[in-house]
Amino acid sequence: MTFMIKNFTLLIFLSLSSCSYISYNQAIPLLKNAIVGAEDINVDEEYINSRKYSFMKIKIGRSAVSVLSLASIDADGLYKWVNSSGESIYTFNGKIVKTTSIVHDLQLYNYDDFKLSLVNPVIQTSYDTFVYNPLGFVTQEASIKPDESLKQNGIIIFTEKIISKGFSWKFTNEYYLDTKLNRVVKSKQFIHPKYPEIEIDFYYK
Repeated sequence: MTFMIKNFTLLIFLSLSSCSYISYNQAIPLLKNAIVGAEDINVDEEYINSRKYSFMKIKIGRSAVSVLSLASIDADGLYKWVNSSGESIYTFNGKIVKTTSIVHDLQLYNYDDFKLSLVNPVIQTSYDTFVYNPLGFVTQEASIKPDESLKQNGIIIFTEKIISKGFSWKFTNEYYLDTKLNRVVKSKQFIHPKYPEIEIDFYYK
């Protein structure tokens, strides 16, 4: 039975990863009730001052922009970002590790080793990853390191190269670490075979 389940989930991922390009309309809106549209949101000083809490601006491919507010930070450093419709994104050191109430949810396990540090700059780790709608499970191998050629104004860009075991879903994420704040202020990530690249700008208050 275990062998059959593993092969079933592998077939799901193979079918998901077979498309070379998935448009936003095909993917279905990530934050279906909070979509602003393709026009960007101008986050200037006035906009930042108008927000009571820290927030993130999220771009999904080239088709949608939305804003989520920081709702909580737990003792382990897990950030929960929410919108008024109850959809949530959880981040750990700037990495998306869980989503709830969106079309294709994601949940990562054993992500505690994900760190962006110049003391121990190169990290090799792995994640057990569940994706939903359709349901699938995969183990992903990750290599994280700073890109010394991309330093700019106190920002260091870390690249995370991910290879999924068992099928051809591999990608590279980027995390922009502000060395003064010691926080990620921007990221570019892939979280699900059905979604294009997700770009996030973090604003802390």
